[in-house]
Amino acid sequence: MTDVELFEQHRDGRQSAFADIVHRHAGWIYGVARRGLNDAHLAEDVVQAVFILLDRKSPRFYNDGALINWLHQTARYATATAARN
Repeated sequence: MTDVELFEQHRDGRQSAFADIVHRHAGWIYGVARRGLNDAHLAEDVVQAVFILLDRKSPRFYNDGALINWLHQTARYATATAARN
């Protein structure tokens, strides 16, 4: 199943679909944050923030590349914000 299909299932109320997305992408998002912060705990907070934003904003994605790009950009912004604070 694709990421977009999982995300649409999540939008329709299937919580396990969101858990599957988190499981697929949390590792590399953590890596983005860890490289930018040099702080493991803060990097974990960034990962959580990215997925909270994904859940709250619930944007529409038309392909997996768009979702992955959104996750990457959001991870970079959240990492930069965490580094400033």
